[in-house]
Amino acid sequence: MHDWSKFIERPYQEVLEELRAVGYQVVGDDLFACYRNVDLQKGDARIRLVCVPFDLDDFEEKLNDKERTYELDDVEWYTFEIYDEEGVMLAGNL
Repeated sequence: MHDWSKFIERPYQEVLEELRAVGYQVVGDDLFACYRNVDLQKGDARIRLVCVPFDLDDFEEKLNDKERTYELDDVEWYTFEIYDEEGVMLAGNL
């Protein structure tokens, strides 16, 4: 079994690079409320990284921008929780 806890509370970009290095590919990337949900797949295995912004005030400011000029990668995220394809938490605030 993989130790997913080593990815928790770390910058999303670092975690993504490490997971890509072992063969995971991004198959979905959505914003839900203030959570960034990133779906990754490696063969038949799928996981979901749930990420939150480092600076919630800055993120809320970007969200309230009427022109919506920001991209998801313009915000610094960290990995908060990780789930498998069935919605079972693999790591996070267990």
